[in-house]
Amino acid sequence: VQSVPVTGGNSGSSAIPAETLVRPDSPTLGAQDAPVTLVEFLDPECESCAAFAPVVKKILKDYEGKIRLVVRYMPLHPNSL
Repeated sequence: VQSVPVTGGNSGSSAIPAETLVRPDSPTLGAQDAPVTLVEFLDPECESCAAFAPVVKKILKDYEGKIRLVVRYMPLHPNSL
């Protein structure tokens, strides 16, 4: 497991341990050794998350074999708790 480069805002870039984002029980799709790992935090009750699903599917199709999707559950709605 490698460190994951993370950039954001004016903070520049830094590296965080991959275990922070990718956990052993996280559902995954794609090759374990893919050069890119996309971590999606989602809530099945969230309409915005559902609306984004076609974008994620397109990314996975366009970069098949080069990307791995890791899904993390993030409760955003009262029904999700």
